[in-house]
Amino acid sequence: MIIREVEKKDFGDINRLYNDVYEGFYPLPETYNRRTFEETTNDTSHLWLVAEEDKKIIASLLLVGNRDRDLCKFYGAAVAKEFQKKGILYEIHREAERRVEYGIYYAIARMNYLAPQKLLEKLGFMPLGIFPNAMRVKEVETHGLFVTYRNAPRERKRPVIIKPFEGLYSCASRLLDLGEADVVPEGPASSVERSVDLKIGMSPSVSGEWNSYMEDGALELSYFPFFVPNLKLYSDNLSTEVFIYHNPMAAHIYVLGIKTSDPMVEVLNGIASAALSMGCYYIESVLPAESPELQSAMYDAGYLPSAYFPAFKKDTDCFVACKLLLPPSFRWVHADEMNKSFLSAYSELYIERMRRDLYGWSDR
Repeated sequence: MIIREVEKKDFGDINRLYNDVYEGFYPLPETYNRRTFEETTNDTSHLWLVAEEDKKIIASLLLVGNRDRDLCKFYGAAVAKEFQKKGILYEIHREAERRVEYGIYYAIARMNYLAPQKLLEKLGFMPLGIFPNAMRVKEVETHGLFVTYRNAPRERKRPVIIKPFEGLYSCASRLLDLGEADVVPEGPASSVERSVDLKIGMSPSVSGEWNSYMEDGALELSYFPFFVPNLKLYSDNLSTEVFIYHNPMAAHIYVLGIKTSDPMVEVLNGIASAALSMGCYYIESVLPAESPELQSAMYDAGYLPSAYFPAFKKDTDCFVACKLLLPPSFRWVHADEMNKSFLSAYSELYIERMRRDLYGWSDR
């Protein structure tokens, strides 16, 4: 077996590998869209490794890194069915870390199967959260966040978090000895369920507009590494502009930046309505663990924290919050004790938040 970088001539073999492993349902465009495949192979921030035996590609793994943030993401792992459980992905991971060095590595693993989680833990990754309903592969699946640090995160801003977010922070703190956070009450809940009506824009200029706003520091909820928006949601009077990455095959939306003069809760409600109109069931956003105002708006709109990433933004910790437009099901999830703590913390918060919605009528 040899491990090498992918080449442009490999597109057909890559496409077949992922189709065979994921039965035609894998939603990563790099694996089925030739243009995206070639853009990825040409991008110097990416490293795409494959394992080859008898001139046949039997495994694949992608990395994308950012030197300024000292951050690297592993994704897109696949091993041909007849070669699974032979340690091939372990060897590819090790080879990848020999080729590129970063301070922080992270990976997203499917939680319907225990093997990917065990592999990451063997490589020194630790679980730091879950993403319920995060990806539609064949069915809607829960994924997990796994992170490893070359050096333990030290110079971090002290988190300031609202009370409902405390349980998830405690799970991460026990693993990494993060110390105490400043816990504050959540902001007052909105008395009326309002929503900004958002149109969907697909102009080629979306990424250019986003870049311009990013340079001006005009966006909130704009930290989401390794993604560029492909759609914009906007109100008629442009009081709100929301930049998103939309993957229709995976049925999810990532929020990459919001510029608004409207109440944030109403904007977040509007994003959920737009997502439903596009057939998406999962919305994800990254928010700093030092902004109780944003956390309160998120919680009020039903975007719940499901992962905690220390030093994700250099010296700033981040929560990953998600809005589910289908109820979560953890029936087929496999987890060890560390992962179970995050599952439990999220489930308790989800139940409490749904109870507030279900019995909201009783307060009127």
